[in-house]
Amino acid sequence: MFMDWKASYRFLAQAALEELGPEAKAAIPALIQMLGTKGPTTNDFSPVAGTAFLLLPKMAPKSIPPLIGALSSNDLQVYALAAGALGEIGPQASVAIPVIQRRLADTNVMVRVGAARVLGQLGADPTVFMPTVVESLRDPDFTFLDYKLEILLKYKDHARAALPILMNIQMNAANLGSPTNQYVRQQVTGALLQLQPNRDSGP
Repeated sequence: MFMDWKASYRFLAQAALEELGPEAKAAIPALIQMLGTKGPTTNDFSPVAGTAFLLLPKMAPKSIPPLIGALSSNDLQVYALAAGALGEIGPQASVAIPVIQRRLADTNVMVRVGAARVLGQLGADPTVFMPTVVESLRDPDFTFLDYKLEILLKYKDHARAALPILMNIQMNAANLGSPTNQYVRQQVTGALLQLQPNRDSGP
């Protein structure tokens, strides 16, 4: 039997730092560095990085400037975790909006959508980021469709432009050549019913 004592120590340290909150500001630089810790393989996520992600929002407002600084990292994991932590802090970290907003022009569609989600958490104007979410629905890869639809429905007053795209996906899902086409149709139908409550969803 193998006991991972490191995980136990990590839990105890996490509990202590959570209790201290902003008073544990001396730990912030180390936690920022931990955001870049990688798992043993490319398919594994580091629990060390995950712990840092969970702790940094609890150390706000002291952690906000270092997290904004981490947004400039060339390491996508560091950027994503720093942005996510700022999103968890919420409007208190709204000073990060201009920096996150630049990622709406990223070449990676999911980085763009992730930036839109964080901007919403920070209290940004939905008219700034919702066009990015709507446009992302044109991506033929439906792996993260549920994630996109979650954001879309959260700001459905700004999602009218998505209706033609969603209706097109629904009508053509049967011809997508994907084993998940039925699930795609179900997701899209559910979204359309919320965006157009009086719409006849058809068979």
